[in-house]
Amino acid sequence: MIHNLSLSSVFIELYITEESPKPIAIGTAFTIKPNTPDWFLITNWHCVTGRNPETNNPISDLCDPAIMKVYFHAKNKIGKWEIVTINLINENGQKLWIEHNRGSEIDVVAIKINPLESIELYDLCASINGNDLIVEPSDNCSIIGFPKGLSYGGKFPIWKTGHIATDYQIDWNNLPLFYIDATTRKGMSGSPVVSIKDGLCHFDGNNLISGRFIRFMGVYSGR
Repeated sequence: MIHNLSLSSVFIELYITEESPKPIAIGTAFTIKPNTPDWFLITNWHCVTGRNPETNNPISDLCDPAIMKVYFHAKNKIGKWEIVTINLINENGQKLWIEHNRGSEIDVVAIKINPLESIELYDLCASINGNDLIVEPSDNCSIIGFPKGLSYGGKFPIWKTGHIATDYQIDWNNLPLFYIDATTRKGMSGSPVVSIKDGLCHFDGNNLISGRFIRFMGVYSGR
Protein backbone atom coordinates (compact mmCIF):
# COMPACT_ATOMS: atom_id res chain seq x y z
CA MET A 1 0.00 0.00 0.00
CA ILE A 2 1.34 3.45 -0.95
CA HIS A 3 1.33 5.99 1.87
CA ASN A 4 -1.10 8.88 1.36
CA LEU A 5 1.69 11.34 2.17
CA SER A 6 3.67 9.96 -0.78
CA LEU A 7 0.62 10.50 -2.98
CA SER A 8 -0.01 14.08 -1.83
CA SER A 9 3.58 15.29 -2.40
CA VAL A 10 4.19 16.21 -6.06
CA PHE A 11 7.11 17.27 -8.26
CA ILE A 12 7.08 20.77 -9.77
CA GLU A 13 9.06 22.58 -12.47
CA LEU A 14 9.18 26.36 -12.93
CA TYR A 15 9.44 28.01 -16.36
CA ILE A 16 9.85 31.60 -17.52
CA THR A 17 7.24 31.01 -20.24
CA GLU A 18 5.31 28.03 -21.56
CA GLU A 19 7.62 27.98 -24.58
CA SER A 20 10.81 27.80 -22.46
CA PRO A 21 12.82 24.70 -23.41
CA LYS A 22 13.85 23.87 -19.84
CA PRO A 23 12.88 24.83 -16.29
CA ILE A 24 14.71 27.48 -14.33
CA ALA A 25 14.10 25.57 -11.10
CA ILE A 26 12.55 22.44 -9.66
CA GLY A 27 10.84 21.86 -6.34
CA THR A 28 8.15 20.12 -4.37
CA ALA A 29 4.53 20.93 -3.57
CA PHE A 30 1.70 19.09 -1.87
CA THR A 31 -2.07 19.00 -2.23
CA ILE A 32 -4.63 19.73 0.48
CA LYS A 33 -8.38 20.14 0.81
CA PRO A 34 -8.65 21.96 4.16
CA ASN A 35 -12.31 21.66 5.20
CA THR A 36 -13.45 23.47 2.05
CA PRO A 37 -14.81 22.35 -1.33
CA ASP A 38 -11.59 23.70 -2.90
CA TRP A 39 -8.24 22.03 -3.48
CA PHE A 40 -4.94 23.87 -3.00
CA LEU A 41 -1.33 23.30 -3.95
CA ILE A 42 1.13 24.37 -1.24
CA THR A 43 4.77 25.27 -1.91
CA ASN A 44 7.34 27.98 -1.10
CA TRP A 45 7.10 31.64 -2.01
CA HIS A 46 10.66 31.45 -3.32
CA CYS A 47 9.66 28.60 -5.66
CA VAL A 48 6.99 30.65 -7.45
CA THR A 49 9.13 33.81 -7.62
CA GLY A 50 12.72 32.58 -7.90
CA ARG A 51 13.58 35.26 -5.33
CA ASN A 52 15.09 35.30 -1.86
CA PRO A 53 12.14 35.84 0.51
CA GLU A 54 14.26 37.98 2.84
CA THR A 55 15.86 40.31 0.28
CA ASN A 56 13.65 39.88 -2.83
CA ASN A 57 16.85 39.48 -4.85
CA PRO A 58 16.94 36.80 -7.60
CA ILE A 59 18.23 33.45 -6.35
CA SER A 60 19.87 32.73 -9.72
CA ASP A 61 20.27 34.41 -13.12
CA LEU A 62 16.59 33.83 -13.96
CA CYS A 63 13.61 34.60 -11.76
CA ASP A 64 9.89 35.44 -11.86
CA PRO A 65 8.60 32.32 -13.63
CA ALA A 66 5.20 32.61 -15.27
CA ILE A 67 4.51 28.88 -15.52
CA MET A 68 4.56 25.94 -13.13
CA LYS A 69 4.32 22.38 -14.42
CA VAL A 70 3.03 19.89 -11.87
CA TYR A 71 3.32 16.11 -12.05
CA PHE A 72 -0.12 15.09 -10.80
CA HIS A 73 -1.23 11.48 -10.48
CA ALA A 74 -3.26 10.24 -13.43
CA LYS A 75 -6.89 9.40 -12.70
CA ASN A 76 -7.31 5.78 -11.55
CA LYS A 77 -3.73 4.99 -12.63
CA ILE A 78 -1.35 4.76 -9.69
CA GLY A 79 2.18 4.95 -11.09
CA LYS A 80 1.20 7.19 -14.02
CA TRP A 81 1.40 10.96 -14.06
CA GLU A 82 -0.23 13.86 -15.90
CA ILE A 83 1.84 17.02 -16.35
CA VAL A 84 -0.45 20.00 -15.80
CA THR A 85 0.53 23.58 -16.60
CA ILE A 86 -0.48 26.17 -14.01
CA ASN A 87 -0.23 29.89 -14.69
CA LEU A 88 1.46 31.83 -11.90
CA ILE A 89 0.57 35.27 -13.23
CA ASN A 90 -2.33 36.54 -15.34
CA GLU A 91 -2.26 38.63 -18.52
CA ASN A 92 -2.01 41.79 -16.38
CA GLY A 93 1.05 40.51 -14.54
CA GLN A 94 -0.86 39.89 -11.31
CA LYS A 95 0.15 36.94 -9.15
CA LEU A 96 -2.26 34.02 -9.02
CA TRP A 97 -1.14 32.58 -5.70
CA ILE A 98 -2.24 33.33 -2.14
CA GLU A 99 0.38 34.68 0.24
CA HIS A 100 0.45 34.90 4.01
CA ASN A 101 -0.70 38.29 5.30
CA ARG A 102 2.95 38.95 6.16
CA GLY A 103 3.93 38.42 2.53
CA SER A 104 7.26 36.82 1.64
CA GLU A 105 8.33 36.88 5.30
CA ILE A 106 6.43 33.59 5.47
CA ASP A 107 7.96 31.51 2.67
CA VAL A 108 4.74 29.66 1.85
CA VAL A 109 2.04 30.15 -0.81
CA ALA A 110 -1.20 28.41 -1.75
CA ILE A 111 -2.44 27.99 -5.31
CA LYS A 112 -6.06 27.06 -5.93
CA ILE A 113 -6.35 24.00 -8.15
CA ASN A 114 -9.11 23.37 -10.63
CA PRO A 115 -9.58 19.58 -10.49
CA LEU A 116 -9.39 17.95 -13.92
CA GLU A 117 -10.99 14.71 -15.03
CA SER A 118 -7.57 13.39 -16.00
CA ILE A 119 -5.91 13.75 -12.57
CA GLU A 120 -6.34 12.32 -9.09
CA LEU A 121 -5.75 14.57 -6.08
CA TYR A 122 -4.78 13.30 -2.64
CA ASP A 123 -5.40 15.32 0.50
CA LEU A 124 -2.43 15.56 2.87
CA CYS A 125 -4.86 16.62 5.61
CA ALA A 126 -6.46 13.16 5.48
CA SER A 127 -3.27 11.67 6.98
CA ILE A 128 -2.96 14.13 9.86
CA ASN A 129 -4.40 12.79 13.13
CA GLY A 130 -1.99 14.17 15.75
CA ASN A 131 -1.74 17.94 15.59
CA ASP A 132 -1.86 18.03 19.42
CA LEU A 133 1.02 15.56 19.59
CA ILE A 134 3.83 16.89 21.76
CA VAL A 135 7.12 17.14 19.85
CA GLU A 136 10.52 17.98 21.30
CA PRO A 137 14.07 18.59 20.09
CA SER A 138 15.73 15.30 19.01
CA ASP A 139 12.39 13.78 17.87
CA ASN A 140 12.38 12.38 14.35
CA CYS A 141 10.71 14.17 11.47
CA SER A 142 10.23 13.34 7.79
CA ILE A 143 10.65 15.66 4.80
CA ILE A 144 8.80 14.26 1.77
CA GLY A 145 10.07 15.68 -1.51
CA PHE A 146 12.43 15.50 -4.47
CA PRO A 147 16.11 16.06 -3.54
CA LYS A 148 17.90 17.22 -6.70
CA GLY A 149 14.79 16.03 -8.56
CA LEU A 150 15.36 12.45 -7.41
CA SER A 151 12.29 10.24 -7.29
CA TYR A 152 11.40 6.55 -7.43
CA GLY A 153 8.88 4.44 -9.32
CA GLY A 154 8.36 7.33 -11.75
CA LYS A 155 7.62 10.49 -9.75
CA PHE A 156 7.03 9.27 -6.21
CA PRO A 157 8.85 11.40 -3.62
CA ILE A 158 11.78 10.51 -1.40
CA TRP A 159 11.33 10.46 2.36
CA LYS A 160 14.29 12.08 4.14
CA THR A 161 14.53 11.58 7.90
CA GLY A 162 15.97 14.17 10.24
CA HIS A 163 15.57 15.42 13.77
CA ILE A 164 13.85 18.45 15.25
CA ALA A 165 16.73 20.72 16.28
CA THR A 166 14.98 23.56 18.13
CA ASP A 167 11.98 23.90 20.40
CA TYR A 168 8.97 23.91 18.09
CA GLN A 169 7.03 26.33 20.30
CA ILE A 170 9.69 29.08 20.10
CA ASP A 171 9.69 31.37 17.05
CA TRP A 172 12.95 32.24 15.30
CA ASN A 173 13.46 35.99 14.67
CA ASN A 174 9.72 36.53 15.19
CA LEU A 175 8.88 34.00 12.49
CA PRO A 176 6.90 30.74 12.99
CA LEU A 177 10.00 28.78 11.99
CA PHE A 178 11.98 25.94 13.54
CA TYR A 179 15.17 24.12 12.59
CA ILE A 180 15.71 20.50 11.69
CA ASP A 181 18.96 18.55 11.47
CA ALA A 182 18.78 16.62 8.20
CA THR A 183 20.65 16.04 4.96
CA THR A 184 18.58 18.06 2.50
CA ARG A 185 19.13 19.14 -1.10
CA LYS A 186 17.83 21.52 -3.74
CA GLY A 187 14.50 20.36 -5.08
CA MET A 188 13.06 19.72 -1.62
CA SER A 189 11.77 23.28 -1.23
CA GLY A 190 8.04 23.15 -0.61
CA SER A 191 8.06 19.66 0.91
CA PRO A 192 5.70 18.83 3.75
CA VAL A 193 7.42 18.10 7.07
CA VAL A 194 5.71 15.67 9.45
CA SER A 195 6.39 13.97 12.75
CA ILE A 196 5.25 10.36 13.05
CA LYS A 197 5.08 8.57 16.39
CA ASP A 198 4.00 5.04 17.29
CA GLY A 199 3.02 3.52 20.61
CA LEU A 200 2.09 5.42 23.77
CA CYS A 201 2.16 9.09 22.72
CA HIS A 202 1.98 12.27 24.76
CA PHE A 203 -0.56 14.94 23.75
CA ASP A 204 -1.27 18.48 24.94
CA GLY A 205 -3.31 18.41 28.12
CA ASN A 206 -1.14 15.58 29.53
CA ASN A 207 -3.12 12.93 27.68
CA LEU A 208 -1.40 9.64 26.91
CA ILE A 209 -2.88 7.76 23.96
CA SER A 210 -1.66 4.62 22.24
CA GLY A 211 -1.58 4.36 18.46
CA ARG A 212 0.12 5.77 15.38
CA PHE A 213 -0.08 9.54 15.06
CA ILE A 214 1.08 12.01 12.40
CA ARG A 215 1.55 15.71 13.11
CA PHE A 216 1.99 18.24 10.32
CA MET A 217 4.99 20.37 11.29
CA GLY A 218 5.31 22.81 8.41
CA VAL A 219 6.77 23.41 4.95
CA TYR A 220 10.46 22.86 4.29
CA SER A 221 11.97 26.13 3.08
CA GLY A 222 15.75 25.87 2.78
CA ARG A 223 19.13 25.04 4.20
